[in-house]
Amino acid sequence: MARLLFSAGRRWPLYLAILAGVAVALFSWFTLNKQIQQTQTTVSVVVPKEDIDAFAIISPDKLVIKEVLSISADKYTAREIHEVAGMLTTAPLYAGKPVDVRYLEEPSEDTGNYHVVGVNIDAARAAGVKAGDVVDVYWLKPEQGAWAPTQASQLIATNVRVLRVCDERGQPIMEEAKTLQSAVGGVVAPNREPKIVYLVVKPEDVPLIIGGSAVKSTSIALARKPLQAGGVNYGSTELISKENKTPAGTSAADTADGQSG
Repeated sequence: MARLLFSAGRRWPLYLAILAGVAVALFSWFTLNKQIQQTQTTVSVVVPKEDIDAFAIISPDKLVIKEVLSISADKYTAREIHEVAGMLTTAPLYAGKPVDVRYLEEPSEDTGNYHVVGVNIDAARAAGVKAGDVVDVYWLKPEQGAWAPTQASQLIATNVRVLRVCDERGQPIMEEAKTLQSAVGGVVAPNREPKIVYLVVKPEDVPLIIGGSAVKSTSIALARKPLQAGGVNYGSTELISKENKTPAGTSAADTADGQSG
């Protein structure tokens, strides 16, 4: 009897290991089965028929309902055309891609009264912005910053939306294309650096920023801000010097020199 009890006691670890293995197998089977069902189940979502630029009011004729795998949609994915039609998109929408309602907002009364200004930029001064980001715009003054760091820049516009980020040829740098692979060998190609940023600004604020469009200008720097909850008053700016429409501490002659340089 003692031998039987001793023998059974030695087998308990084996029994526990078997039970644990069965539990893991069942869990794996249920998880895999759920994933298979998700990959086979489709849902109806709203997608654009063509690419739509940021800050465009979306017309219903540019939208269509498409069946996609359920794993491609979440609670933020638009399911009905009326959810999207007539809304303003704060980021580019791409043909055939489900619409994320977080990038939609009601058009304001002054929608359409904004101008688009392109400025020269580089990777450092762009601060990693992408289309749809909200930024503050600074005018750099390195000649003053050499002896007074706190005067090295001047805030000239706030809460400005980024329309597009482009390379030196004016081609948009797509967020999903930052890592490029060549067709041969899967070699990762170098990323394109931002050279031009298009900003959405009020007409009266164009003189504050347009100097950054001058050839070889390095006067504009962007400070990216976190997206605010709810609607953002995109393109709204704060006039630093309302009298002469130039950055505070900068004369009209200085601005003219910056544009010509």
